Amino acid sequence: MSKSQDTVPALRRAVRILDMVKASSRPPLAADVARQLDLPRSTVHGLLAVMVELGLLEKNASQGYRLGTRLLDWAGDVTEKRDLVTEFYHVLENRADLDAFTVTLTMLEGAEVV
Repeated sequence: MSKSQDTVPALRRAVRILDMVKASSRPPLAADVARQLDLPRSTVHGLLAVMVELGLLEKNASQGYRLGTRLLDWAGDVTEKRDLVTEFYHVLENRADLDAFTVTLTMLEGAEVV
């Protein structure tokens, strides 16, 4: 493991948890997270508790964890501060597999699609 990969392991684990929750077809329980990510249960419970406290995850009584609304705040801020057209072209430049297709960017402005 390189030096950059062994720093701040809790943050790396938290991102792995977010990715797992996002990819799950149903909200995972803490035991699911521990098992699928091969992490100690105590570590998972601590990380999940803090992530819920910070709004990164939400806990549904017996249904498990889902992504929290704080992530929406961050995503909204990212889109407000970026030129979406420039970002769109940047993504297309790096996706040669899309060259054979017509790809369009559609944006909603108020009630109009532009």
